[in-house]
Amino acid sequence: MLWKGFWSYTHDDDKSEEGRIKQLLERIQAEYEIRTGEKLVVFYDKEDILWGEELKQAIEEELNSVLFFIAIVTPRYLRSTVCRAEFNQVAQRAQELGLGSIILPIHYVDVPELSDENCLDEVAKRVKALKWEDWRELRLEDASSSAHRTGVASLVNRLITLNAVSAETKHETSDGSVARDEEMIAEESGTLDNLEGMESSFIQLTDLAESMSLRITDVGDLMNQATDEIRKIDSKGKGFSGRLAVARKLAQNLADPALEISNAGNAFSSYFYKIDLGLRTLLSLAQEEIADTPASLVKYQEFAEDIKSFIQSTQEAYSGARSMVASIEEIIGISRDLRVPLNRIRNGLIAFLETESFVIKWEELLDESEFLLVR
Repeated sequence: MLWKGFWSYTHDDDKSEEGRIKQLLERIQAEYEIRTGEKLVVFYDKEDILWGEELKQAIEEELNSVLFFIAIVTPRYLRSTVCRAEFNQVAQRAQELGLGSIILPIHYVDVPELSDENCLDEVAKRVKALKWEDWRELRLEDASSSAHRTGVASLVNRLITLNAVSAETKHETSDGSVARDEEMIAEESGTLDNLEGMESSFIQLTDLAESMSLRITDVGDLMNQATDEIRKIDSKGKGFSGRLAVARKLAQNLADPALEISNAGNAFSSYFYKIDLGLRTLLSLAQEEIADTPASLVKYQEFAEDIKSFIQSTQEAYSGARSMVASIEEIIGISRDLRVPLNRIRNGLIAFLETESFVIKWEELLDESEFLLVR
């Protein structure tokens, strides 16, 4: 079987490393091929349309052809909405299918969140739960050094082991389809499970969105109040000590809403994923039902309009979230006291922004569903 792999990283990291991240991939491919005699197809360029298409197809086909998803974990990676969305989608689907071992994080440079026991970042928590490869020192070694070559060999050992395990659990049947363990099949969601999950997630998501919106408004009000106080302090000539006092007061006031935004942002991903499963299930049922009962077209068109309205409202929310993240980036270094609450708010908003990939897919799905058009 021809296995596919995905190499998830940020282009800025590779640029900072003068191309060494891509070179590491090339050495892994060469080592794998010389030891197995098999070619390893790896998708690595996010700017290539094939990357997105292949990853989407791999997730929809239940990761049967995926040997690995390697994430080059760095501070930039955790701040990239694209990388985070990819990681979360693959991690969630792999967990549901009992294929968590295909995710191989490489701890490439020091990431503070991975050593923080109280870290709330969803991606960082998932990385910590997996067996990562530590390359923080190996990346500094010359590519021809024994330590570097041993590190590459260690990575390939894991891939070869995965290959052997996958060959047992994903064997080909006589008709060419992929057979899986009965236990795994039993654990997969059924049609009614997907629809119930979508229905309940919509309700919970609405409540969560309202709560998050209120907390964001609270944060905006608190920051505006602090700005007004600083203006008054400046007019009285109280200088930096006065500003610092305002920053500390703001940090205390932001503590509770920051925690709520962080928790809400991390919860969004799971709700969107359940809605995604339900929507795909419903559309597949709709096509068959409309063909048998044309009158049912109306209810599905109404449902499609509801989804489109939801998409429009979330797109507006994404715009506001991006603006707030940009504002936080500008002020996060002003005070040490502000860093913790502002980091929590930023991470919560970034986690929310990760769900945009789902919304884009839903829009595409509805546009492609010609059976919903008026006849």
